[in-house]
Amino acid sequence: MKKFFFALFLVACYFPLFLHLDSESLYHWDEARNGVNALEMIEHGNPLLRTYKGVPDTWETKPPLMIWMQVIAMKVVGYNELGVRLPSALAALFTILLLLRFFVKEFDDWAGGIFAGLTLLCTQGFVKFHVSRTGDHDALLSFFLTIVVLYFFKYLRSGLIKKRYLFIATAGVILGVLTKSIMGFMMLPGILLFTIFKKHFLKVISKKAFWFSFLAVILSIGGYYLARELSHPGYLKLVWENELFPRFSNTSKHQNYTSATSKLHYLNLIVTRQFKYFILAFPILIFIIFFKGEKRQKLFSTYLLFCIVTFLTVISFGTINSWYDAPIFPLLAILSGIGFSILLKIFLRFFKFQSQWKQLSFVLIFTAAIFTFPYLKII
Repeated sequence: MKKFFFALFLVACYFPLFLHLDSESLYHWDEARNGVNALEMIEHGNPLLRTYKGVPDTWETKPPLMIWMQVIAMKVVGYNELGVRLPSALAALFTILLLLRFFVKEFDDWAGGIFAGLTLLCTQGFVKFHVSRTGDHDALLSFFLTIVVLYFFKYLRSGLIKKRYLFIATAGVILGVLTKSIMGFMMLPGILLFTIFKKHFLKVISKKAFWFSFLAVILSIGGYYLARELSHPGYLKLVWENELFPRFSNTSKHQNYTSATSKLHYLNLIVTRQFKYFILAFPILIFIIFFKGEKRQKLFSTYLLFCIVTFLTVISFGTINSWYDAPIFPLLAILSGIGFSILLKIFLRFFKFQSQWKQLSFVLIFTAAIFTFPYLKII
């Protein structure tokens, strides 16, 4: 039965993520620029440099991991819109499957994993242009940052014993940075605050595994940027202007960015558009988690809220774009999945169905009642 529902779930994933993926022409700026970078990388055979018109690209200075994915996709499906966008759509799918796997392994909760995946599939801030359905960096970044958040929690839950979880989280940080520069570090402030809040900080930094991970991050990321500077002198200065503090504060000498008129810009965006199908239910779900949830669900939810609130606070003080908050939507979907799963169990205990088929029918009705409208609207 689980295999049948998993297959049905994969079919449900297809329509929001892959249906008519190549029907629109490439969007100007980032997506089209990435496509040109990938084509020229194929033509010139230099995997280190992103080039535009045959010379090092000084406008798009992010590391090349996303471009490498597009190069592979283009060689498989062709030099077309699908080749440019397929890595983003697959990253979104892998993020959803990662959520499902985490629920099953960590909580033995298939229903919660399915609910979390369906929530993310119905989230306009995630299934949209510039994230999962265009050839941009943000879906891949969201996948790696979700790995960071989930596997560091697993490391904490193991009592700092299972080092492989820390190493997987470290790999997520490295790959996140190689996807979208400093954004790969953006979940770390929230993780740090939670670790301090739970009084684990000194224990974490006393472990050899932590310093090994720290060294791996410095050497791998530093090695890339050093190699890039040597191959294109002046690159680090461009990175500073285009990606770091001058961009954050809109003081770059090269480009003008949009500044927020309110520190609540992203919160308003989430409420009114990006997460609007679940925003009314979300406070109720959080209440249910902390009122009726198990101890580990409450702990994990607290951890996720630390990551979400800190991430939003940091980006709210910088320049704005509607896709900058994309990495928080998998976390919001997880919280929703936990809440919906607890609510379902409350209903099942209340009705006390004697027949397994009646119970299954109720689960399907419950799921359809929540997700049919937002799912159809997303499509």
